[in-house]
Amino acid sequence: MTETRRIFWNVIATYGRSVFALFCGIFSSRWVLMSLGAEDYGLFGVVGGLVVFISFLNNTLSAANSRFYSVAIGQARVVSKGAGVENCQRWFNTALSIHTVLPLCLMAIGYPLGVWAVRNYLNIPNARLESCVWVFRLTCLSCLVNMMSVPFGAMYRAKQLIAELTIYGYATTLINVCMLYYMVTHPSDWLVKYAALVSFLAIIPQIFIVVRAWLTFPECKIRKAYLFSIDKVRQVLSFAGWEMLGAVCQLLRVQGVAIVVNKAFGARVNAAMTLGNSVDANATSLSSSLVGAFQPAIANAYGEGDMEKMRKFAYRTCKFSALLQLVFIIPLVAELSYILELWLKEPPPYTGFLCVVALASHFFTSVTQGHYSACSACGKIKEYQVNMSFITMLTLPAVIVVVWAGGGVYAMGAVLVAAMCCLALRRVVYAGRIAGLSARYWLSKVFLPVSIVGGASFCVSWLPKIFMSSGIWRLTVCVALCEMVLLPATWLFVLDAQEKEFVLKKLRLGRR
Repeated sequence: MTETRRIFWNVIATYGRSVFALFCGIFSSRWVLMSLGAEDYGLFGVVGGLVVFISFLNNTLSAANSRFYSVAIGQARVVSKGAGVENCQRWFNTALSIHTVLPLCLMAIGYPLGVWAVRNYLNIPNARLESCVWVFRLTCLSCLVNMMSVPFGAMYRAKQLIAELTIYGYATTLINVCMLYYMVTHPSDWLVKYAALVSFLAIIPQIFIVVRAWLTFPECKIRKAYLFSIDKVRQVLSFAGWEMLGAVCQLLRVQGVAIVVNKAFGARVNAAMTLGNSVDANATSLSSSLVGAFQPAIANAYGEGDMEKMRKFAYRTCKFSALLQLVFIIPLVAELSYILELWLKEPPPYTGFLCVVALASHFFTSVTQGHYSACSACGKIKEYQVNMSFITMLTLPAVIVVVWAGGGVYAMGAVLVAAMCCLALRRVVYAGRIAGLSARYWLSKVFLPVSIVGGASFCVSWLPKIFMSSGIWRLTVCVALCEMVLLPATWLFVLDAQEKEFVLKKLRLGRR
């Protein structure tokens, strides 16, 4: 299978899985609340949240491992196969040593502290204390297995076999929905049993991934001589550390703004902001599926030394990530008031506006996502993250100043969108310096065409509001009009000749 075809099927598989998980989540989230009850649902969230840092660290290390694997696989294409496999084995064994020692150390320290916190610090009714301890134990077990299996899962991504991973995602999502339906139709004390189900669905797929990677990939073989390479351990941890800096600054910005909102506007606006972030997270999961398909290819190209190919994939990541966002964002924003009423019945004040702020902010991130992927592939992540983190953290004092000066929620939203614009522009400039991505090419071939097509589609999708009353039929017409304009306009004005040829080739293959 060619690399372009592999990317195509990876995008289709991961995008389909994201849509499937999104629609299943709409029903299952309500079933969890109905089955557990409000109190147990809250306890599950609080106790499970004690290991959020481990999950955070796990995701960062996984991205770092995938980057080094992908570059090594790209380098193997321009050297002898044996030398390439050996080099990748070195990186695999380095990752394996990190993901064995680190989680065991974290559990040795964190497990007794977590049990102490559950028993003595958290506000938990005595009748639910032992159940909550078991929830924490099961959560720790799933985190431990997930961390230790990361080196194997990262190899799938580096080899661009992401579509295979989505099979496990489809299966676990379907099993979860079936089990939740059983829970809601069979009332019981489900707290510990639900925690066991969640842990089971997290662990079993990882076991399949590890076993299959062990049997399939020659790179996934343990070599004692490669296990503790100080130089490679230092490189992986350094890369992951700078990645974590950016993620922590983003987390602090979000939580800091939430505190400012709470102090200035009250809990109801906090609820509106949380809902806006939730809507944004669902839309983000759809576009991130494409980024996950392109990112290994970008790193592979860098490892091959083919910078032109790397830049081509980076531009396409920006273009397709933004377009996949617009497919859902445009009708969502056009009919946001009706959708919120359908979903929440009585949404908190400013919910619609803050949803638009969150979606607009993420659009600027998605349309420059390829620039980040290119910088990550080049490995020059320190200066990049320091620059981006500095701008990210400036958002918080800017919001404080605007609110202190008497600005309301709308002024705060404008500051948040403006900050994301600044971050996007800085990302474009910086990627031009270290990866050779042309700002002029991105502006003329990616940003302007996507923005014009998106703006035209939004205007057309707004038309039903003129002659139809709010309801499901107007929403249906809105979606239909949006896609009828967006898809043909994308074909005519956004896709280049190579991309059109690629799509036509896939359509011809589909008709055979």
